[in-house]
Amino acid sequence: LEVPVFSDLLDTQPVSVVCVRDGKLVWDSERYDRSSAIQGTCSLSWRQGIKHDAARVMELTEASGVVRNRLGEIVDVESDYVYPLLKGSDLFNGRSESPRFSVIVTQRHLHDDTASLREKAPKLWAYLQAHQEHFARRKSSVYTGRVAFCLFGVGEYSFAEYKVAVAGFYATPRFRAVGPFRSRPLMLDDTCYFLNCASKEEAALLAGLLNDPVCLDFLKSVILLEAKRPVTKSILQRIDLHRLLDLADPQPLLSRYRTALDDLGGTSAGKAGYALDCIRSLVR
Repeated sequence: LEVPVFSDLLDTQPVSVVCVRDGKLVWDSERYDRSSAIQGTCSLSWRQGIKHDAARVMELTEASGVVRNRLGEIVDVESDYVYPLLKGSDLFNGRSESPRFSVIVTQRHLHDDTASLREKAPKLWAYLQAHQEHFARRKSSVYTGRVAFCLFGVGEYSFAEYKVAVAGFYATPRFRAVGPFRSRPLMLDDTCYFLNCASKEEAALLAGLLNDPVCLDFLKSVILLEAKRPVTKSILQRIDLHRLLDLADPQPLLSRYRTALDDLGGTSAGKAGYALDCIRSLVR
């Protein structure tokens, strides 16, 4: 069954054709047919950014050296627990060089006991205690039965210095390589998905690969444009990076790699063949 989709009642040519392919709903059959060869299982694990649901106290801004929370209060907590933060809109619009926000990160792993902050970070502990009503109002079931001031979507991967990320709330996927800010790893909020990377070169290579037209065609064919969150982890995990690399045109890929590397403050020195060998090793 194929269902043509028209942008207007008076149009005579459809803008796309909705159908079922390989047992899954496809929103644009033409795009899917020319890109479906990359469908499979991603060899790397996509992660979601940090979820805290207490933005008024957890997200901070700095102006003229003064740090405030979103209640307007001046905040003085141990800097070891404060990280630069990118939201989905920042990521989509390319605002990664100077993040607007920072975020308090109370755990390094999901099951860390935050009570240890009483001794390790007394100023932060006092701050959290003073604002505990904001945490008590969190409605998501992911916090049920867990320790006070806990987060969700946090792990060692969150602290990787380099990542390749995409905003989930936008129907046009834009993959961006991001690196540390002021020597601190960038955190992403829970509207974003990312791959953690071991180096800026790895991040630049993956960003160049994921921004390949074949990959973008595939994503545009399987995401529902009207969905609140068009890009999801389950969709991203369907990208077979090895197959994508086999189909990608090497020269444009290397051009995108060099651009992403330059944006991270790196240099594109070295032979093109070496870069391609690195990415082949990474995605297998």
